[in-house]
Amino acid sequence: MFFLALLVEFTKKYGQQHLTVFFEIVFFLSKAVKTKIDFHHYRNAKIDFSIRKFKKMCKQYFLQEKPLAHIVKYTKFCDLNFFVNKKVLAPRENTEKMTWDFIHHFQKLKNRNVVDLCCGCGAIGLSIKKYLPTFQIDCIDKYIRPIINTKLNAHKLKVKIKIVKANVFKYLSKQKKLDLIISNPPYINKMTFTNKKMLRWESKRALFAKNKGYAFYDYFFSWLKNHSFQQCWLEYGFEQKQTLKKKLKKISNLKFNFKKNNYVIIEHQ
Repeated sequence: MFFLALLVEFTKKYGQQHLTVFFEIVFFLSKAVKTKIDFHHYRNAKIDFSIRKFKKMCKQYFLQEKPLAHIVKYTKFCDLNFFVNKKVLAPRENTEKMTWDFIHHFQKLKNRNVVDLCCGCGAIGLSIKKYLPTFQIDCIDKYIRPIINTKLNAHKLKVKIKIVKANVFKYLSKQKKLDLIISNPPYINKMTFTNKKMLRWESKRALFAKNKGYAFYDYFFSWLKNHSFQQCWLEYGFEQKQTLKKKLKKISNLKFNFKKNNYVIIEHQ
């Protein structure tokens, strides 16, 4: 089969809205085609990989709901390539939008300290360091897989950051003052979660939080209330905005601004 014929067949079956999936799988499998320019050049050439393997990977994505990052072994985040280890949460689009907004918001500043809580594969903290090189970044995670994954990505991106294996709550309990904080914490309510296929690939610990998904926020808001910090950027779930707004309104010394990409910016009054 030719490259162009494969594209036509894929589009008929899965639709043009999934062309990103098509190209990422092709780039992963092919020795000759690594960019869309390569694809245009080789469009009338025979594919140089197993069609059976290509279809298997498509099935993993569309039927088994395996994240693309785990299929092709990396994900594109803030125009950077990040390796994502098995059972480490693959960063999502909303997290990327929050990170881009953070980078653009602080791009004129220098020498700030940023803590990335629940860092996962390190996508947030490492992206900030790559685009804001004078910033000092601390990536914190409780579990060894994310820590190893973050160290690997830091090496690949050739940036130096501080990577700390620690329980986030215990880490915060030892901090009297922080500058900038950013986090995509666990926030899913396990009792109402229905996408069982997702659990085959993603870490439960990175997804679920106790207290109907609000355990991290309850502790974290208490820390923010009683400690010094400049600004906190915090992601939340699609249906959590109103509840979080009520919780924050009860804390008189905090002001907050909810953004459209499911994150909130918190500061002291």
